[in-house]
Amino acid sequence: MRYMKQLDAIRTFGVFSVFYVHFVSTHLPKPTIFGHDIYLGSTALDAFFVMSGYLITGLLLKGRKDYEAGIVSRGTAFKEFYVRRSLRIFPIFYLTLAIGYLLDIPPVRDSIGWHASYLSNLYLSDHGWELGSVTHFWSLAVEEQFYLLWPLVILLTPKRWLPAVLVAAMGVAPLYRLYCMESGTNEILPFVHALGNIDLLAMGGVLAYLKMYRKSRPEAIAKVMSFCLWVGGSLFLLDAVLMTFEMAGRFAIFSRTLEGMCFCWAFNKATDGFTGRLGAFLEWKPFLFLGKISYGLYLYHNFVPYVAKPYLLEPLHLEFLVSNLIGKFVTYSTITVAVAVASWYLVEIPIGRFRDSLRFGERRERRERVPAGAVPEAK
Repeated sequence: MRYMKQLDAIRTFGVFSVFYVHFVSTHLPKPTIFGHDIYLGSTALDAFFVMSGYLITGLLLKGRKDYEAGIVSRGTAFKEFYVRRSLRIFPIFYLTLAIGYLLDIPPVRDSIGWHASYLSNLYLSDHGWELGSVTHFWSLAVEEQFYLLWPLVILLTPKRWLPAVLVAAMGVAPLYRLYCMESGTNEILPFVHALGNIDLLAMGGVLAYLKMYRKSRPEAIAKVMSFCLWVGGSLFLLDAVLMTFEMAGRFAIFSRTLEGMCFCWAFNKATDGFTGRLGAFLEWKPFLFLGKISYGLYLYHNFVPYVAKPYLLEPLHLEFLVSNLIGKFVTYSTITVAVAVASWYLVEIPIGRFRDSLRFGERRERRERVPAGAVPEAK
């Protein structure tokens, strides 16, 4: 499907932006806009959160349609989502965590319980950003907390209330950031706490709702997306200027919300399919493949420097490959891609086949009742 292709390409750009941040940017001055530092890694993660909200809400809305149509029960819709998500994210996550523990990559052993229970974001808020190999786990924790609770919102909320609930959820994050600002918490907590990111995730959910229930009114979707781009983008630039002159004050609590609105517009365009040269660029096969394996790329990348140098580069006398910033980026990125490709074919695809073979509740019974000679509906 074209929209998935272009979203996969965007994933590729996002994950390589994170590579740049973690592999080399700590040795370089930060880029700025209006004199205000640009944090490329956090921008990429904000984009990932909006995209995740869109994709996960889309899956849940499909499950909701199935139980509303009587194809499955609501309980089966819950079970199907949780089982399939668990089989997608848990195996290589816990495999990575186990290898980090066995190799004693710091600080895995000291904080293993936090990561195993997907509370890395809370651990990081207490210990600061410099956590080495596990720093990036905070965003995976936010995602898992979202996966745990969001089905309750999408599958249990009465349909007529669902749009209002999604919009209201977007307002939770700025209020939480305001609470953190007024109560004097450390500056990390509102950034890494799930409540501080729910606006981005819910924003993706709003887009999924529009695509699912308003697809017969593309002009209405276009108006909402234009509002996101022009109003959100304009206010985001205003916020950047105000922050430059230290005048943003409480308005700063909306920074990521406004940024997310711009991403929402971009992802809507990508699902419709960018055309012309940009569309062809976003559908270049290497981008699509890297986007498909982006979860593994993101999961493994921060461990690569801790494993590659002592176990690969030094024994082979190849340390010179990481003696400069360009070398570090190219070498560590290449190794990360190689590990993620191996993981994709050796672990993720076999587990994916098993996951796709599962049948849940009424879906399984319905298949068993298909008369001999009948052609099942394609899916």
